[in-house]
Amino acid sequence: RGIFAFGLFLVITVLTPFIDGFLTFGYNGMAVGKGIYEKSYIKWKDMMQRCHDKEVHKKYKPEYADKCVCEEWQNYANFKLWYDEHHVFGNRIDLDKDILKPGNKEYSPETCVLIEHYINTIFERHAQDNIYENEDGKYFVGSNRKKVYETYDEVFEFACNKKKERIEKVAEKNLGRIPKCAYDAMLRYDVE
Repeated sequence: RGIFAFGLFLVITVLTPFIDGFLTFGYNGMAVGKGIYEKSYIKWKDMMQRCHDKEVHKKYKPEYADKCVCEEWQNYANFKLWYDEHHVFGNRIDLDKDILKPGNKEYSPETCVLIEHYINTIFERHAQDNIYENEDGKYFVGSNRKKVYETYDEVFEFACNKKKERIEKVAEKNLGRIPKCAYDAMLRYDVE
């Protein structure tokens, strides 16, 4: 069938589409066939690997070693239903588990949202958010050495407020293009 490029897993998928496992976690729950090229299947496979593949934890994503996928989404058919219902348009879409519930460790229908990658990255730490100390014991944020603060608490509050403003600005700019739950979560996001 020409689907052997992805390895033994796909061979098994073609032969037994309803019961095969993925890395000993998860199953298709439906005939996938050429659906292996669907964006929903790729997102599901990537999510399963991030959470369950010890080699991925070791080499690329150690921060995912304590993350999991809810029982409902172990079944690709269930994930696909959710994905198709919550699909958003954009260049590069991320499946995010942290925007709606910061610090969340489980991928589930209640905790996840599909969102454009560039929006998802505003929650990450960037160089412009880093706090530095001058030679004279005063503090500044990012590369702006002209604006200095006497105490760490002052500069920390400034940095948090600046990041919060950035998140709110992106939320407002994308109102109507992102899911309402993501928009609301961005407005109430607590920057620490």
